[in-house]
Amino acid sequence: MIGRLSLASLAVLLFLSWWPLVPLQAQGKQEEEYDDPDPWTGFKDTRNGPDSATVARFLAALAASDTVVCQFAVRSVGNNWGWDGSGDEMLETGAAELGAHQALSHRVTDPRALAVLSEALGDRKPCLRHAAARMLGNSEQAEAVSLLRAALRSSDPRTREAGALGLADAEDPAALHDLTRALEDTEPAVARMAAHALGELEDARAVKPLGRLLRAKDAKSRATAARALGDIEDIRAVEALTPLVRDPDLPVRVATIEALGDIEDYRAGRVLTEALSDKDLTVRRAAAKALGDVEYRDAASALAHAIDDRDPVVRRLAAEAPGDQSPRRHGRPSGECHARPRQKGSRSHRPPYGSGGAEGPGGRRRLRAGLAVCLRGRYNFPLRPTPAPTSLRPQEYAMCPCA
Repeated sequence: MIGRLSLASLAVLLFLSWWPLVPLQAQGKQEEEYDDPDPWTGFKDTRNGPDSATVARFLAALAASDTVVCQFAVRSVGNNWGWDGSGDEMLETGAAELGAHQALSHRVTDPRALAVLSEALGDRKPCLRHAAARMLGNSEQAEAVSLLRAALRSSDPRTREAGALGLADAEDPAALHDLTRALEDTEPAVARMAAHALGELEDARAVKPLGRLLRAKDAKSRATAARALGDIEDIRAVEALTPLVRDPDLPVRVATIEALGDIEDYRAGRVLTEALSDKDLTVRRAAAKALGDVEYRDAASALAHAIDDRDPVVRRLAAEAPGDQSPRRHGRPSGECHARPRQKGSRSHRPPYGSGGAEGPGGRRRLRAGLAVCLRGRYNFPLRPTPAPTSLRPQEYAMCPCA
């Protein structure tokens, strides 16, 4: 079968075959405690990437491929760059195909190859435009950023959208003003992609223009702007985000609640506690999780009532919310906590739902009682009725966030 494949088609398959070996590039930021020095800091890969002919063959193979394969390739762009060639002995392929694979495993630096990608930004096939944009954005070349910024000023809306996508991957601060202007584009798809790119930049100067996009008629634009503000994590966005917790569009409400949880400002606490009563379980789950990040003193009663939610995920998130709040901001709880200290970073002592720990006869009552004890120790006021410590199992004691 391999013998019947063209060189370009095989290059696509080989490009995709290694994508799971490297973590996705679009991952959330790591926790602050993971601050070990990166051994690759300052290292620059000098190995050659694909030339213009290889890039052209790769794009031609994508254009001729199935839509699903093409979209999968777009999502995989950059995931295997820097691959050292280990495992080649397992591939039954010729030297030419292997050379194409190795070249496509590195960033595009050849100026002529960059020009080929720039030309593809206006292609009629969406996934081909997006593949070219992402390869340009990940090339780490100043010329590529210039090409993407020029695409953002094109008269063709498809090219402008692709340019914004590439700039999202490039994360170059020089594109801030271009992307800010693109938020006012008459084409909603371009404005949405520009908002996404501004979120990737994480520049606080974008808070105000993104706040204006929150008032867009297009629901997808509002949701994208909310997510971008959550990525920036600037408390100045809280006031603009708060009304969207009651937005009639479900994805907008969820994106807004998640953004408020990322920003972690106590002023969002009131609307987040209201969201615990939303009719949609996705919203209630997002609200319960966000309240674990937003340190809001008056969330206690709402979280206690959420223990009785009909959705088990909401119940679990509500029970864990006090323990997720950082003791560094609140200081040591002023009230007495009857629970055992929880080991930092460990939740293995918490029994999963359905294992007999928190579900079943009386399980939710015990879980609510445990939450009440936790909240009494954390916020120094009891919920009524406050259970006696002896009524709780050791697993419920372990929920208490005492340090």
